[in-house]
Amino acid sequence: MSALVVVLLTRIAEGGCDSASLAQEVERAEDAFTSMDQEAFDAVVMDGGETLSCMTDQLVPTACADWHRVLALGAFLRSDSADVVQSFQAMLSTTPGYELSPAIAPPGHELRRLFEEAKLVPAHGTVELDAPAKGWIAIDGHRGNTAPTGCPFVFQRFRNGSVVQTEYHEVGAPLPIYPRLNKALIGTGIALGVVSGALYGISAATRHSYDEAVVAEDEDRIRAMHTATNGLVIASMGTLAVGVTFVAVGF
Repeated sequence: MSALVVVLLTRIAEGGCDSASLAQEVERAEDAFTSMDQEAFDAVVMDGGETLSCMTDQLVPTACADWHRVLALGAFLRSDSADVVQSFQAMLSTTPGYELSPAIAPPGHELRRLFEEAKLVPAHGTVELDAPAKGWIAIDGHRGNTAPTGCPFVFQRFRNGSVVQTEYHEVGAPLPIYPRLNKALIGTGIALGVVSGALYGISAATRHSYDEAVVAEDEDRIRAMHTATNGLVIASMGTLAVGVTFVAVGF
């Protein structure tokens, strides 16, 4: 078992994987930032990242925005203005109308200038994530498959009403990995189902011709329609079975 798995299981057992725990990490991070204690701030961000990774709660948009703000503060401490702006853009996209507290950035503070820049230049560009094989996903606390490409986002995947995956997605990073619907296989399976229905419909017509041949005592036609009907029914059932398999694999 990897060290990361051990850490996550320990945090879950200790109850440190819920929204309340993340809110505490946000508060601690802001306290460390206002004290300009980068060592304490970095430690809190590491703890908060672990809390996010093992999250058992569905995060609301404001909780996601809070974490975007924390990472904006971290980028500011690293003197990474581009990341500051991107994190603020993510925060504003998640909770439009948010205003930065004067306690964190008083008037004239460089951080406030970067915040105002993020307000003036909103992030553009989106990508449609594939639907999961089971359940649904949320981006920054909002249920849906549309994710931004110009700023970070919080990704959560749900199955049977429970959170099964939470990730903080950086700009330019590979998209989250999760079991997806295979639309091509599902589409092929549905098409085969349609073909199966058509073959079965044709078999009904040949069966009618068979019945007419029996009444007419036409031996040659009886044999021909009997063979055709059986062949069509077998083909229909076989095509349906293959179609069902394609749909099942697609999910």
